[in-house]
Amino acid sequence: MFGKLIKHEFKATRKNFSVLFAAMLLVTLLIKPLFWIQKGMISDDIPFSVSEFAVIWIFFLVMGLFLTAGMLLSIVRYYQSLTCDEAYLTFTLPVTVDQVIWSKALTGFIWNLAGSILMVCCTVLAFAGTPFMHQVWPIVAEDIQFQSDFSVGTILFLCTLNVLMLLSNMLYLICVIGIGQLFGKYRLLATICSYFVLNMLTSFLFLLLAIPTGVISFAYTVGESEVVMNEAGMGTGEIGTVVYVVYALIIGTGAFLGSRYLFSKKLNLE
Repeated sequence: MFGKLIKHEFKATRKNFSVLFAAMLLVTLLIKPLFWIQKGMISDDIPFSVSEFAVIWIFFLVMGLFLTAGMLLSIVRYYQSLTCDEAYLTFTLPVTVDQVIWSKALTGFIWNLAGSILMVCCTVLAFAGTPFMHQVWPIVAEDIQFQSDFSVGTILFLCTLNVLMLLSNMLYLICVIGIGQLFGKYRLLATICSYFVLNMLTSFLFLLLAIPTGVISFAYTVGESEVVMNEAGMGTGEIGTVVYVVYALIIGTGAFLGSRYLFSKKLNLE
């Protein structure tokens, strides 16, 4: 039955995500010719023109908006199927609440992961063969060689971390919607407010994990202070990645347990 739930979720969401992915490819093909613009350099140190820089900025901005749209599609699907009319059918099926939660979380996770992978492919497609790539690639290659101390295991670990963060985020969104459904007619407003409140709480949780481990430290100067990211933290160092893993596991586990409790003990479809 769990497999049928996932199949139903993919069937319900495939149209919207297919249109989104097609739009990403179309925009990439439309923008690609603009990467051939050659109108002089900004300076000797920056091997591309102002117009090229504008095109690059617009391209990544649009791709970022597409990824955000994918996340919004997942949120809308969760909201409609867990709190609106469809929820009456969802929670009368001969399945457990755990199966309902995981079917939706995994479907949203797979679609958004596919969107991230597609963005990488679109980026390669947009830059491949253009003068910009010929100018900038030597700089990128030099930086890659400089970072050659990263082992294959480290790269795989960082990829796994990003996957874990994305899955935790899907469970987090379901939990927020579960909180919102407790407020009846005001469930949409409550969902939005819950999202921001929980964001503040989870940010505080990250600080509790990061500051004692030295991932984030505070340096004080006369009249001002600033946050200093240590070289061994925040995504590239071993300490930083471990902190992120612990953080993602706490958020994911807490969100799942919260969602299971809310939708099994406090379900409110009025």
